[in-house]
Amino acid sequence: MSLVIRVINFIVARALNDRQFKTLLDEVNNYPGLLLHSNVRWLSRGKVLSRFAACLNEIRTFLEMKGVGHPELADTEWLLKFYYLVDLTEHLNQLNVKMQGIGNTVLSLQQAVFAFENKLELFITDLETGRLLHFEKLSQFKDACTASEPIQNLDLHQLAGCTSSLLQSFKARFGEFREHTRLFKFITHPNECSLNTADLNYIPGVSVRDFEAEVADLKASDMWVNKFKSLNEDLERITRQKAELASKHMWTEMKKLQPEDQLILKTWNALPVTYHTLQRLKEDNQVIRSSLVNPLMRLHGKWSLISPEGRRGGGEEERGRKRGGEERGGKRGEEERGRKREEEERERKRGEEERGRKRGEEERDEREERGRIRLRKNGRRGGESEMRGG
Repeated sequence: MSLVIRVINFIVARALNDRQFKTLLDEVNNYPGLLLHSNVRWLSRGKVLSRFAACLNEIRTFLEMKGVGHPELADTEWLLKFYYLVDLTEHLNQLNVKMQGIGNTVLSLQQAVFAFENKLELFITDLETGRLLHFEKLSQFKDACTASEPIQNLDLHQLAGCTSSLLQSFKARFGEFREHTRLFKFITHPNECSLNTADLNYIPGVSVRDFEAEVADLKASDMWVNKFKSLNEDLERITRQKAELASKHMWTEMKKLQPEDQLILKTWNALPVTYHTLQRLKEDNQVIRSSLVNPLMRLHGKWSLISPEGRRGGGEEERGRKRGGEERGGKRGEEERGRKREEEERERKRGEEERGRKRGEEERDEREERGRIRLRKNGRRGGESEMRGG
């Protein structure tokens, strides 16, 4: 990735190189240019690598014209890892897109992560067998290498090992989610799921005796069972609508859909006070979120289990301790954001100075060129006048 960033910066960060490279692309390619990489944008790396791969031949040609040597761009082993990274980051981007948006529940995010873990196992088999059905760019590169050098052996098992390491990292990071799958599923399927004592101990202040009795009452009530069945039908409808709108890239229309967490919260709020112990799952969702948010926040920015409400149970000491921790965390976050804003401001000023300097050079070159053109025109006019006078 570091080499890709260096090459992109050499081309894009210099105005003359950027213009010349875009002119070259206009002749042989439909892309407007390369993309700059940004560490703060989740999807940046995948898009940067994909555009770089699409313009690789033109990049090689341009670097040769400029006399800049990067032998890695023609090295088979480096290109093998590069095209693998292009395909893998595309899969990761798809996961990131699924986990974005407002109103997603922890259950849907958990399912997206677990589904990606299953895909990683599929990717490992795909690499070990050499099929490469899920690695489009890598498969094309392999076919091209085989066509040019049939005896060449590409080390795909090394890439399978990298994918296996990624899978283990996912399982370690989100391992706690698996332990509480039934608890998350109970939020939308209380009439079908059963929680054990370990699950209930995760929510402070819940009486196991009262909880089990209220669950039995709920499962025997056709009215409330049908209420949650209607909830799941609505959630399925929203999921289908999201899929249809995403396939058409209608992101604005997708934002207009009712958030899933509001539907779930509305259903739980409809329960009468006789189910007060069951409703502790709604009121104490902040406890679950505080324990499981850190792993998921690395892939997803804003989410909620059911509602944005804070925990309304427990003693004043517990709430004071949490508020103190949140305030300290908020101060640290504010200081970090302040440092980042200062760095971005310095970077912006440097960029403006660089662009100003480049504009000055370009304007000076244009003025000199116009001056030379005027001198040539005046010289021709003077010669014509002498001829007419003669």
